Amino acid sequence: MKREVFVIENGGIIQNQTPVFKDLTLQIFEGEIAGLAFDNLMEQRFFLELLQGQRPLTSGRICLEEQETDFDAAAKKLCKYTAVIGRKSGLISSITIEDNIFLFSDCGYFIRQRSYRERFRELKEQFGILPDIPDRQQELSIKERIMIELLKAYV
Repeated sequence: MKREVFVIENGGIIQNQTPVFKDLTLQIFEGEIAGLAFDNLMEQRFFLELLQGQRPLTSGRICLEEQETDFDAAAKKLCKYTAVIGRKSGLISSITIEDNIFLFSDCGYFIRQRSYRERFRELKEQFGILPDIPDRQQELSIKERIMIELLKAYV
């Protein structure tokens, strides 16, 4: 059985006496990556603010790692594990694809391009994606850019 990492049950968010979310329910299990689509920009903005710890639920409950928790404790962990992939690229155009994926996930002080290249090759094999990828971010198609940003979020 998979372990629940993050759960929102019956979550509500109200803005100026108007409900934005009435019954927000979400379950994320260990090893999953979630993609979400929204009906309108206000829902998207409020949900992202919730995940980034800037907007609390007005009703409902949050569980992290199968433990019910308050919003402040959840917010500290959630913002660490939330990556937003949108229309604008979060990749740096002047560095290689490998550097874009691993640079800020590394705790070291030096760029280790050989290590990054090997880890990128392993990720491509693991997921069976991007066999022929350009070297630079500017050369990526929109689909390739989104796949790279998903890998960056995964790492």
